[in-house]
Parts: sequence; C-alpha cells; structure tokens
Amino acid sequence: MSNKKLFKYLEKEEELIDTNIQFSYFGGEGEKALVLAFSSYIEGYKKTTKLIYEEMKKGSNKDMDTLIYALCFNHRHCMEICLKKLYIKYSGKDEDGLKEFLNANHNLLKIWEYLNPILEENVEKVGSSVQIEDIEGYIKEMDEFDKNSMRMRYPITKKLESSNKEVLRLDFHNFHECMLDFYELIKTIDDDIDNQVSYQATKKRI
Repeated sequence: MSNKKLFKYLEKEEELIDTNIQFSYFGGEGEKALVLAFSSYIEGYKKTTKLIYEEMKKGSNKDMDTLIYALCFNHRHCMEICLKKLYIKYSGKDEDGLKEFLNANHNLLKIWEYLNPILEENVEKVGSSVQIEDIEGYIKEMDEFDKNSMRMRYPITKKLESSNKEVLRLDFHNFHECMLDFYELIKTIDDDIDNQVSYQATKKRI
C-alpha cells in the first residue's frame, strides 16, 4: 500500500527550514471572524471562475462543452456565499438565528427572503447607487436555472433523471459578464452600508 497521503500539513519549523516547500495557508479565522472567512471563500471561487472562463475563451470545443459545468457551478456557489455573507454581516442575529438562516441550505430564493428586507432597510437609511431589483433579478434567474445547486454538479438527479434533458447553447461570455456585474453590485451595496455603519460607530465613540 502506498504511503502517500492526500493531506500533508506542515509544521511551522518545516516552513522555516525548507524555503522551497510551497503550501497554502487557510483556516483559523474562528467564529468571531465569520465574515472574513466568507470573504476568502468568495475571492477563491471568483478567481476560479476567471481561470475557467479564460480557458473557455481560447475556443476549444472540448473545453467550451465541458468546462461550462464548472463555470456555472462555481458562479452559482459564489453567488450563494455572497448572499450568506451579507446576511451574517448585517442581520444582527445570534447563534440560533444564524443556524435557522443556514437551514435554508442552497435555496437561493429562500436565502434572498431572509436577506432582502435587511438590505432594503439599510439602503433606505444610508442610500446606495445599487438598485436592489437588479440583484434580485440575477438571483431569480440563477434559481430558475439551478434551484438546488445540483444541475451542474451531477449529470443525473437522485431519481436517476438527466440533469440537463435538453440541448442548450449558452452564451457563456454573457453569463460570465453578468455574474461579474452581480459581484460588483454586491460589493457596492456592501461598501455603502458598511461605510455608513462604520461612520456611525465612530461618531458614537467621539
């Protein structure tokens, strides 16, 4: 039997002794840094979609017809994480409240039902250049395409039915660009709310 292991973790001493060893540093954020952890995941999945898209742009039919699954899945998952991050950041819910929210699992519309009122309330208070309806439009489209985050993850359902029964010709350039627009909308509304919250907190301390 091979002695090779999938997961090899380095001790601090190994990092210092052999500078040629490459490693990925992740984890350790702790419960008090949930938002920071979500941000790291978001950046990772966004970067992955960019790398996949760049390969598809090269025009290989094989890549365009196979990488599309990974492109769609990673974008959908990233959308889900973006929404969950905002809820955790601004809902003010305690542990039980967050657990209830997370029980929405991968249902984007259910997640949006929790988040939408919070965004509307904050935007009404602080203002934003973002139209919440634009964010909602992208979410509804993604939900219609892949309701349970399974369509592009597996070729068949649990009922042994095809995940994609019809042949579709997706303009993946448009899809990718729209998702980049979604991320920009999320970033902008997050910044608008966060800046005002930080400003108010600073005023209270003065």
